[in-house]
Amino acid sequence: MTPAKPLRVLVADDERLARQRLSDLLAHEQNIEVVGQTDNGLTTVAAIRELEPDLVFLDIQMPGKTGLEVVREIGVDAMPPVIFTTAYDHAVAAFDLAAIDYLIKPFDDERFEKAFRRARRMIELNQVSKLSDELRSLLSAGGGGREAGSGKREYLERIAVEMRGHVRIVPVKQIDY
Repeated sequence: MTPAKPLRVLVADDERLARQRLSDLLAHEQNIEVVGQTDNGLTTVAAIRELEPDLVFLDIQMPGKTGLEVVREIGVDAMPPVIFTTAYDHAVAAFDLAAIDYLIKPFDDERFEKAFRRARRMIELNQVSKLSDELRSLLSAGGGGREAGSGKREYLERIAVEMRGHVRIVPVKQIDY
C-alpha cells in the first residue's frame, strides 16, 4: 500500500508571526507539505496559480488584495478549499456558510486543530463543491460581512491587543479611551 499523497498547504497572511504560527502548527500534522507562504494578496494569487495547493489558510485583511479579492480573482471554481483567518470577528458571518472554517486571531492550538481536521475531512470526502457554490453566491451578492441593503454599519466587538509579548482579546465595551 502506497502512502497517501501529502496535503499541500499555502499559508497567506501579511503578519510574519501569524504565518510562522500556522506553519509551526502544520509541522506537527502528519502528511502535510507547506508549499508556500505569502504576505499579500497579489503574491497569494500568483502562488495559488503556480503551486496549486490543496488547502489555503487565507488572511482576510492583506495589502494588495483582501482575502475576498483573492478568491474573486482566482474564481470560486478554481479556488482550493479555504480556512479564512482574521483578527476581525465582524467578517466571520460572511464566511460562516462559505468557508470550510475560519480562525479568529489570536487562536489557540485546539481551535486550529478543529479547523484543520474539518478541512482535511472535507477535502478527503470531496465535499468542497457545495462550499464553492455558497461562496460564489456570497461573492456575486457583493458580500463583505455586512447585511445587504441594511445600510447599518457593523462595529468591532473585540480587538486583539499585544502587551508584553502576549496577545489578548479585549472587548471594545471595556475600552475607556
